[in-house]
Amino acid sequence: MKRILYAITIMAFLFCACSEDKKEPIDVLEPDIYDIEKEILELTGCKPDDAKSIKSFKLFKDNAGEKYLYGSKLSDGLESFWISKFSESGKQLWEVVHRSNLVSNAYNPVEISNGSLVVGNAIKKSDLDVVGLSPVIINKDGNANYIKVFDDNYIYSDVSVYEDFFFTTVSRHEMDANKNAANRAAQISNNGEVIRLLPGGTDQLSFPKKDDKYIWVSDSIYVTINTNNVNKYTVLSSSYSPIWSFPVSLPDYNPAK
Repeated sequence: MKRILYAITIMAFLFCACSEDKKEPIDVLEPDIYDIEKEILELTGCKPDDAKSIKSFKLFKDNAGEKYLYGSKLSDGLESFWISKFSESGKQLWEVVHRSNLVSNAYNPVEISNGSLVVGNAIKKSDLDVVGLSPVIINKDGNANYIKVFDDNYIYSDVSVYEDFFFTTVSRHEMDANKNAANRAAQISNNGEVIRLLPGGTDQLSFPKKDDKYIWVSDSIYVTINTNNVNKYTVLSSSYSPIWSFPVSLPDYNPAK
């Protein structure tokens, strides 16, 4: 009897194993447009058009809280500079896609004083080999102005924003990390006019200090005001030294008793 039960058990096991082998394998689906849309929506609250073409994205919010996505998107099969603006509900309002000869992406958006954005157009041979990074001014309506600064190999990492203009400069860290980066700088008006190019970079510049109370009297001269002095400086200087200084004398007074 035991032998019969044992034989039945073995037969049942083999039958189940054979039946399992006959099942179709489970399909592993690759991520598709709906997965990408869902991921972007969950992370940013934005619903970009043609999400399947997006290669990289980051969220940026301006001072008014308006949302932008920037990074890269396929254009004719090449990963290209891309930035989009979105409504409060997440609807795409406009996008800018710019194709270069090499892989490119949007980098480090900065809002300037008139509400436009300055966005870096990073051109690279690989993720570790950035060969150019030039400024692009994009206004609130999505109109892009591609600024020609020095040459196609110009690279900047920092933006210093003032009322009517801004400076693009490169940090020491960037120069240490990127063999293609050089200490060059540019002063550009908010509407995209190149005011001056500075081949000596930050070695030729002396910006107002963070805690200074200052007024620009021209695109190269500013005045700082404190309780002791009124000082006049030129930004086109290698040292932070006033070109003119006027002492401020406060009137004498008798302390209250």
